[in-house]
Amino acid sequence: MASDSLKSCLTCCRQTENFLRITESDEASEENVEAVFATHFWFTKDECHGRIVCTSCWEKIDDFHKFYCDVKKVHHPLIKQELEDGLEESVLESKEDVKGPDDRLLYAEVICKLEEENKSEIASEPEANNPNDDESTSSSESESNSTSSDSDSDVPPVRRTKRKRRTRTNIELNCSLCADEGTYCEPFYTWYKLNVHFKQTHGQNGFMYCCSKRFVTKPLYLKHIKSHGRSALEQKHCLECKCSFKDESGLARHMIIFHTPEEEKQFKCDRCEKAFPEEDLLKSHISWHDEVEQLNHHCAICNRYFTGAGLLRTHNENHHSTVPAETATEAMSADRRKRSTPEDIAKQDELISQYVTMICSKCDFVGANFKELSSHAKSAHNMPTYSVICCERKFSKRFRLYEHCLKHLNPDHFKCELCDKTFTDSDGLQSHRWFIHTPVSERPFKCDVCGDAYVKEYLLKAHMDRHLDKERKTHTCDSCGVTYTTLPQLKAHQQNVHGAMSDWVCDVCAKGFAHRALLERHRLTHTEEGQRSLKEQCEKCHKWLINRTSYLRHRKLCGNSTGPAKCDLCEHVSVNAHALSVHKKLNHTDRPKYACQYCGKEFKKQLRLKEHEANHAGIVLYKCPFCPRECNSSSNMYTHKKTAHAEQWAAVVAAKHSK
Repeated sequence: MASDSLKSCLTCCRQTENFLRITESDEASEENVEAVFATHFWFTKDECHGRIVCTSCWEKIDDFHKFYCDVKKVHHPLIKQELEDGLEESVLESKEDVKGPDDRLLYAEVICKLEEENKSEIASEPEANNPNDDESTSSSESESNSTSSDSDSDVPPVRRTKRKRRTRTNIELNCSLCADEGTYCEPFYTWYKLNVHFKQTHGQNGFMYCCSKRFVTKPLYLKHIKSHGRSALEQKHCLECKCSFKDESGLARHMIIFHTPEEEKQFKCDRCEKAFPEEDLLKSHISWHDEVEQLNHHCAICNRYFTGAGLLRTHNENHHSTVPAETATEAMSADRRKRSTPEDIAKQDELISQYVTMICSKCDFVGANFKELSSHAKSAHNMPTYSVICCERKFSKRFRLYEHCLKHLNPDHFKCELCDKTFTDSDGLQSHRWFIHTPVSERPFKCDVCGDAYVKEYLLKAHMDRHLDKERKTHTCDSCGVTYTTLPQLKAHQQNVHGAMSDWVCDVCAKGFAHRALLERHRLTHTEEGQRSLKEQCEKCHKWLINRTSYLRHRKLCGNSTGPAKCDLCEHVSVNAHALSVHKKLNHTDRPKYACQYCGKEFKKQLRLKEHEANHAGIVLYKCPFCPRECNSSSNMYTHKKTAHAEQWAAVVAAKHSK
């Protein structure tokens, strides 16, 4: 029974030196260990093969088995009499053929039938199960025995094949749909019963939510639940701030950035006292010194720097104006989302029905509400999600559709009480309050690189990732080798420069765009009314710019001119600091060059390459609107119109910068 090597017990899974092999017999009690396990446990023969049971567990199992045998001896005559009275002769012959340990199948079958009939009888006649009434109890037992005999005589007992037993878990499985509807539902302890409840009550397969994730199968859910009890590295959870991560690399990166002690941060800034755990963060911080701090747009109250005077002015208006702090706090908590009651859901569905008809796009089905239409799409058309279209927008969530209908009812429903700005949904309004109207002193999560502060920790994490991605630039173009911070930027580059297939194409001019918002903004340029709607006016010089991009570029220069600026790397003198930064970017940084496909000449800008190749191909790119002159240089055409047609050009510029 003793061994030098440690073995793992099949029942308690602990390693021990004292054990019994399940395929052997116990010398002390003379019991067949494998037969005892087959009687009381769900383990299959293959699972027991080659396994052991520790002596501690075997003593408990052996004691229970002896008790089981004593109970069996008491009830054996009753079961035998039941079999002899109610079963046919063929059944008795089949019973005689079943000897030894397997006769428990016959007894277990009769017991199960008796228990099922007793349960059904108790459910139909509750008073028959009164412990104080002996007569009713005895009569109920006699009726149950006679019923069992009749039913068993019709169906002879057969040897049942072993089926995989549904294991009962100690974890409560609750229906989330019933909870959302405000309906009480008792917890389930098997996935099978949970799935049956979902299909009978909600018409779909069962699922469970945990950690904001949805699990549709029992193994995945149990695997996730087990991960809560593992060590910090295995479960990919940070024990200090209770954050979870998809893989170990994410957890390791989080520990380095946020939980490295100050004395272990090796990369120190020579301009201030800050130190960082990674070199990329230090580089990003130094870039902030060069690009942001030297502009000196500084808020003395918050000790925060800005990239432009307009942003600083907006910041002062939002955070340091005469608006009381109590008003801002009330506005922050006014529109917090609460769990909807069944009455609230009914009112929301009634409002939705006033603006949207729940018609299935695949058939003629009309649902009473969003939930009924979604259930129909899943059961009839095997669609995991269904989107309802309103105002050329798709809504796959009932709450989002409800908020959209609120905008129909009241266009100013999601309106900021502090600045009167309106939004399309509650998330946009909440983000606006977080970033604009929450004082910096009330933002607990601060960035060590640039000093920005955030209301939520996940916003700070995303911000720190942008710092790292900006320095690392992990997304590289395969065609020209240009690196970008994010994947959307790389995708837009491939579509605009290398002619990759665009996701959004204009139906008027066939121009492709990387984002839907860019396409919608471009469509407005095809009409005069749309062009006027895109214009924005500068607050300082009152000029009208053709679009938002031109307005932002103009605002950086308008009123902020510092005079001529000389390059410290060469003798070039620029008209202002912005022009100097463009000069350094083009001439003193390692940038990819564009080579001509005809002669191999290289250019720093793609526009210059396009104009050069037009000369090779004999294509005219620019024509003067005031005279027959033609050329392939945008700079030459601009100079020609400004000098040769000064009055006409001035009128065009004046019309361009007017509403």
